[in-house]
Amino acid sequence: MRNSVELVQTYWWLPLLGVCVASVTLVTTFSLYYSQNRDYGGLKFPYISDTGRKYPEKYIFVVGLVILALLSILGHWLVSRWLKHYLTRSNTKIIVNIGFGMAILANICLILLAGFDNGEYETFHDIAAGGFFLISLVLNTSYLYLLFHRKRSITPPDPILRTSVRAKMVLVILSWLGFLFFSPIGRAWARAQYGSDHSFRSDTGINEAIAAAELLMAVFLMLFIGSWSYDFYNAKVLSERLSREASVDVEDQPTREVEESASTPQGSRAVVATAV
Repeated sequence: MRNSVELVQTYWWLPLLGVCVASVTLVTTFSLYYSQNRDYGGLKFPYISDTGRKYPEKYIFVVGLVILALLSILGHWLVSRWLKHYLTRSNTKIIVNIGFGMAILANICLILLAGFDNGEYETFHDIAAGGFFLISLVLNTSYLYLLFHRKRSITPPDPILRTSVRAKMVLVILSWLGFLFFSPIGRAWARAQYGSDHSFRSDTGINEAIAAAELLMAVFLMLFIGSWSYDFYNAKVLSERLSREASVDVEDQPTREVEESASTPQGSRAVVATAV
């Protein structure tokens, strides 16, 4: 069985594949939503779940999210193997194991929200969607903590890791802001406007703003997943460079031995004798 480093070097593209599947799914379902002239509460900009409520777009929505969930679980497995390879402290490895369990739970929620639409199963769908987003955000935050821990332990500083940590930190912050506006802040805003008995779609402007925050949060979560390909690919490039340098050293070793031998008096006489 190949070790963790070999796995991420071979399958460095897997997180990017997940981003591609998610992007194609969203673009297709939104396009079908508008082409079918759907009208859910007068919203011109729908929630993501609205684009997978009815057929034919529901076919793409369900299949795309199920494939994404499976790819995501595989990607998180690679991330957990990669992190455990570089982290030495036992408490950080425990965090990695807990994180992989959270990744499985989050993607189970993703499969459930895909299978149970927000029309006929609205309450169950909302619980699954909230669970997916919240668990994913906590998981990404824990990953960021682990990368900070690894970044501090490397001397001299690794510029590639520094870039990766900064990019992930920005994506985590933006994801949390999107989630806060999408859920507690957006709903509190609507209640402040219409009271506790308001319909969630009482004001299309508020709801379209919340829907936009949901979509941005989903995009930032996708980009965070895809950013692991940057780490994996650079690990692959570094390993290949070190292998080439090692092979060059091995090829040059006999030449250096002859040169060192010739530089000694005994070696010089041996070279002369051989020439004669």
